[in-house]
Amino acid sequence: MPCPCRRLGACLALMLISAAAQAANTTGTGPLESTDSVWIQVNPGTGLIESLPATIPAELIGRMEAMRAGLRAQKTRLARIAQERRFSPRDALVSIVLPGGLLYAAMVQQRRYQAVEQAKEASARLDEMNRNLAEYRSILFGSPLMVATRQ
Repeated sequence: MPCPCRRLGACLALMLISAAAQAANTTGTGPLESTDSVWIQVNPGTGLIESLPATIPAELIGRMEAMRAGLRAQKTRLARIAQERRFSPRDALVSIVLPGGLLYAAMVQQRRYQAVEQAKEASARLDEMNRNLAEYRSILFGSPLMVATRQ
């Protein structure tokens, strides 16, 4: 679960980037030359945000669905890697026969543990994305939020 401080930091970074882009546009020295592509309008006197760009709900849902599909593919890939890295009879034989076999066995177990942890992390991100998407849809379409959870 992302820390609220990270979200706040990302929001502040976006505002600073937008303010820097606006400053570059007004001086004419920056990479952006047209002033009609402003993301956030900031009042120069008070420093407060005056307007935010409107989002297109269908486009945002499409992007979220694409991110969710990518997370599903990543979760599947990591689960497959974790399954492939399990300790096999061949690994047991190598660890018994070779002089450094215990080190080899520890390395195999560590690699599998890392793969399992990465798969769990991807699963948690996918669950969070599913919750966020369901919440956004409920807000957008005005229907009550109903989410089933495993126990």
